Amino acid sequence: MRIDQIKHFIKTVDTLNITRAAEELYITQSVLSKQIAGMERELNVVLFHRSSAGIKLTPVGVVAYERFSKVLQAYESAILHIREHYEHVDGTLSFAKLSGLKPSASLTDALADFSRLYPGITILRKNQNNGPMTESLRNGKYDIYLTWKQDVDDNSEIEYISLAKYRVSLAISAAHPLAFLENPTIGLFRDVRWITIQETESYKLNRIIAKVINNAGFEPSIIHADNLGDMIDLINDGVGVGIVSEGHILHGTASMRFIDFDEIPSWTMVIVCRKDNKNPLTREFLSLLRKRVEEPGVSS
Repeated sequence: MRIDQIKHFIKTVDTLNITRAAEELYITQSVLSKQIAGMERELNVVLFHRSSAGIKLTPVGVVAYERFSKVLQAYESAILHIREHYEHVDGTLSFAKLSGLKPSASLTDALADFSRLYPGITILRKNQNNGPMTESLRNGKYDIYLTWKQDVDDNSEIEYISLAKYRVSLAISAAHPLAFLENPTIGLFRDVRWITIQETESYKLNRIIAKVINNAGFEPSIIHADNLGDMIDLINDGVGVGIVSEGHILHGTASMRFIDFDEIPSWTMVIVCRKDNKNPLTREFLSLLRKRVEEPGVSS
C-alpha cells in the first residue's frame, strides 16, 4: 500500500465526500474511487458504506482511519526529521560534463532535487572534451560524468544510467550550396569534406561516420578537428559536413542546417560513475536521478 493511498483515504474520511476530497487532492473523482477500492481489495474489507445519500465509515473503516492517521503522522514526522538532517550535511559532489552537451530534463530536475534536499552540498561542475574526460574517468577525478553511451559502453569499471535517446543529424553550414537540397541522400555529400574529431577524442564517433559513409559507397576527404567545439566551428564556417546530435547545445542553430537520415543511428545520453566511487553523495544523487528517469515529473 502506498503512502498516497493512505493520504487520500484520510482526506476522504475527513470530508466524507468523494467529489470534494478529489478536488482538494487535485485528482479526479474516478482516480480517488479506484484508490479506495484498491485499498479495500488489498485489506479484504469494506471501508465505506456507499448509498445515494453519500458515504460513511464502516466499523472497520473507523479502525483503519485511527491506525492510518498514526501511520501518516509518523511518516510526516520522519520526513521532517530527515529534511532537517539534510540541511546539516555538507561536502561536495563533482560533476564533469562533455562540452557542448545539453543536459536532459530528468538530469536537470534531479540536480534541482539534490540541491533542495542537500542545501549544504556544493556541486562542482566542469566541462571537458572527450579526451580529458576519458582520462579523468579512468582515474576517478570526478564523481559523475555526462557523456554519450557509445564512448563508455566498453568500460567495465563504470556503471551508467541512460537518460534519453537523441536523433543525430548531418550538419552543414546554411550558406553551403548543398544545405537545402529537396530530397537529400548521404551519397550527394560524397564530394564534400567530412569533419570529425581526433581518434583520441572519440574513436567511436569516427567509427560511426566511417560506417555511414561506407554504407553509402564512397570514401570522402576527412578532416580531424582537435575537439568537438572545433569540429562545430569548421562545419559552421562551411569547411565541410559532420554529424551532430540533437543533444548538443548548437543543434538547431540558424547558421547551420541539420538534415536527418535513417542511416545515422540515434545516440543515448548517459550519466556515468565509477563502480568504486567512494563518495556516499554519489549514490544519493543517482537514486534521485533514477526516480526522475523512471517517473518524469515526480519531485522528491
